[in-house]
Amino acid sequence: MRESVGTLTADASGAATGMTKMPGIPYGTDLLYAMGQSSGLFGAALLSVTPKLSMNPNTGTVGNTVVAQGFGFGAGETVQVYWDNPRQLLGTATANSYGILNQGAGLTFTIPTSATTGPNAVFGVGEATKAVGKGRITVQ
Repeated sequence: MRESVGTLTADASGAATGMTKMPGIPYGTDLLYAMGQSSGLFGAALLSVTPKLSMNPNTGTVGNTVVAQGFGFGAGETVQVYWDNPRQLLGTATANSYGILNQGAGLTFTIPTSATTGPNAVFGVGEATKAVGKGRITVQ
C-alpha cells in the first residue's frame, strides 16, 4: 500500500495539477499514482529521481567546517563527495535506505585551502548507481 503524498486538483478536462512534498525516494524511477475522489478514475505518471547536494552552511571561508547533505542517491550506497575545482576528494558518506545523506549520514568537510572566492561546486557520486548530485557553496 502506498502512502498519500498530497492532493491535486483536476480541471474539467481531467488534467491534475498541484504541489506536493515527496517522501525520500532513492535514485531511479518510480510511479506516482492518483485516484479521482469523486470519479474514482485512476492515473499514473513516471517519476524520475535525480540526486542533489546542499551545503550547511552554504557560505564560508577557507578552513570552515561544512556538512554536505543530499538526496536521490541509491539506497544504502556509498557516496564519494568531491570539491570540483581543483578536483579533490572530500570524503565518503553512506546514504540511508531512502537514498538520503542527512545530518547523521551527511559528510562533514573543511573548505580546502585551494578554494577560490565566490561560488564553488561540490558534487557527490554514488559508487553503485554512478548517480551524480551537484551542490554549491560560496566561499568568502
